[in-house]
Amino acid sequence: GQTTVGIGGKKDEWSGESYYDIYSAKKSGGTWSKPHSIEGDVNGLYHEGPATFSKSGDEMYYTRSNYFKKKLKASSKSENNLKIFKAKLVNGKWEGSEEMPFNSDEYSVGHPSLSADGKTLYFTSDMPGGQGGSDIYFSKWDGKWGKPQNMGPEINTPGKESFPYSHDEDSSFYFSSDGNVSLGGLDIFKCKWDGSKWSSPENIKAPLNSQKDDFAFSMK
Repeated sequence: GQTTVGIGGKKDEWSGESYYDIYSAKKSGGTWSKPHSIEGDVNGLYHEGPATFSKSGDEMYYTRSNYFKKKLKASSKSENNLKIFKAKLVNGKWEGSEEMPFNSDEYSVGHPSLSADGKTLYFTSDMPGGQGGSDIYFSKWDGKWGKPQNMGPEINTPGKESFPYSHDEDSSFYFSSDGNVSLGGLDIFKCKWDGSKWSSPENIKAPLNSQKDDFAFSMK
């Protein structure tokens, strides 16, 4: 069978607002099972997701609200930011959540996408020094995760870029942006790596894009 992982909601009993957990479902004979919260210590009291997986399927990088010992942590601007964590699948449970070294209490990093060879992690951040709004960054693995690098003005704009997705089979890269020419709000864009540079981002248009926000594209 096949397994898919997505994001589901849970309610804050006091505010009534939704938090998100990571859920899993299996496909057998063309039918999907009922989604269930993944086992282990990944899902907590607040937001978890989106997530990305190693090719072997036993490592997961995921987004989580910045909290410690059940309490949300705030930046110096009284904002709660996002962080990226890593977990490993051990006996059917996701365990050992590990912070990425480029996380910060002062800005967000999230929406991870891992390359097929496991050596490049793309993500979204509003860290200082970007093109504006939120930008897409990447970190390289060389025994440890390296310093984040901005993907530059070929992809990032003064607007918001988010939800990167690396499709290694044809060297394509997808992301959402409201800073390029869009149909409205966030649209999904595509570009390709030619060995030395990225092509100009191309709006993938309707029906996938609309006048609303369109994001979190992925494919098999």
